[in-house]
Amino acid sequence: HPEGGYYKEYYRSELTVINKNGDKRSAATAIHYLLEKGNFSCFHRIQSDEGWHFYRGSEVLVYIINPETGKEEVIHLNKDNPVYVVPATWWFAAECVEAYGHVGCTVAPGFDFNDFEMATYDNLIKEFPKANK
Repeated sequence: HPEGGYYKEYYRSELTVINKNGDKRSAATAIHYLLEKGNFSCFHRIQSDEGWHFYRGSEVLVYIINPETGKEEVIHLNKDNPVYVVPATWWFAAECVEAYGHVGCTVAPGFDFNDFEMATYDNLIKEFPKANK
């Protein structure tokens, strides 16, 4: 996957919807996603909500940044906290704590690479200047 890790899309709805930007998208998509220790998902954002579901392995940390406040938070996905939804347009990244983490990601409206933006250091600091301190 461009931001890191391994994925396999297993569902793409045949139903289509118009997203908030006026673009036609599948109603929903779903993937299996595997992260190994030392591998990570770089900060990125998409234009849809993304639900993360913990399946097996070691804990996966999901780092999120609220775009309105700049507040950073770490979500611990594990057997005791197996689900989290990253809101649309929030920057997020993930890493596995130990050997591997197997999670699923469900996106609605469905994922499209046209809605995908990879973060750079410069654009994060521009958007969140206080984070540089």
